[in-house]
Amino acid sequence: MSEGSARAIESVRLAVTTALIEGDPGSAFLIVRDLMEQGVPFDVVLFDVVAAAHADFGTRWQKGDYRIADEHAASGAVETLLASLAGSFDLPEEGYELVVAAAEGDYHSLPARLTSAYLLSLGYRVRYLGSNMEAVDLAGYLADEAPQTLILSCALPTLLPGARASIRASHDAGVPVLAGGHGFGPDGVWAYAVGADAWVASPREVDGVLTSWEPDIETSELMVPAPAPELSSIEAHRPEILTSAIGHLNDPPRRIREELDLLLAAGQAAMLVDDPTLLSRFEAWQDSLLSAHGFADGTLMELRRALSSSLQELAPTAARLFNP
Repeated sequence: MSEGSARAIESVRLAVTTALIEGDPGSAFLIVRDLMEQGVPFDVVLFDVVAAAHADFGTRWQKGDYRIADEHAASGAVETLLASLAGSFDLPEEGYELVVAAAEGDYHSLPARLTSAYLLSLGYRVRYLGSNMEAVDLAGYLADEAPQTLILSCALPTLLPGARASIRASHDAGVPVLAGGHGFGPDGVWAYAVGADAWVASPREVDGVLTSWEPDIETSELMVPAPAPELSSIEAHRPEILTSAIGHLNDPPRRIREELDLLLAAGQAAMLVDDPTLLSRFEAWQDSLLSAHGFADGTLMELRRALSSSLQELAPTAARLFNP
């Protein structure tokens, strides 16, 4: 892309971002439609304009510039825009059949929606199932429809247990899984630990994988570590663990239960994939988020101590994981 083209794309991205912030997906659609009529490829419009605008919303929220409601409103406008763009393509009568969904427990629908729209533009037969696709329902759907591949998105590492359930359900139905999303970690290292048959860093890479891979479901399942014995106990007693942890805090601030829940989920995910670096990476992100949203310095350390104390008897290995 030339420097002039890059500047033009950036100008359009800013205009689309403004329209979406104002809750006007119709105007955003007209802008990107004009761009496509000028010959700009659909993938550029989709990823370098629309997806880049959405990423900007998330960054502003993480920095504390947006309230969560502001980010949700902007994301809702992006969802509407993407549905309109995807509707520009007819579902082919024949071709490679794909199902695209977000992992169980993952309410971030936009990565899957983006991927669906892109693959439709390439001529794939795509069924988009949306966010938080529960594994039991996914298994039944895949068994009935028998697609050639499940494309599974996972936005956060805390959601890896749900991704594991989704992948196991897909494999039980005989359908291989191509994974994508930040939740699967750097270079997709955690994707394989939860059984994915392949991983892509970007939706733009999906077509290349689908035209060349030879997935082996049984081999993928063999790569999954044996579950840590404490994981089932933690999940069964999750409410009591969180309540106990709050009791170990001095003057717990508002919304602290949600933050404790996130931190505990990160610990569970680290145990699931047998990689303590997952927790340390997540803590660095959560610490910056707490600071940006007005929590006192040292809040994360207090949360770690509280969880470690509340897990001491029930799950001593997990307690050591959180021990500062």
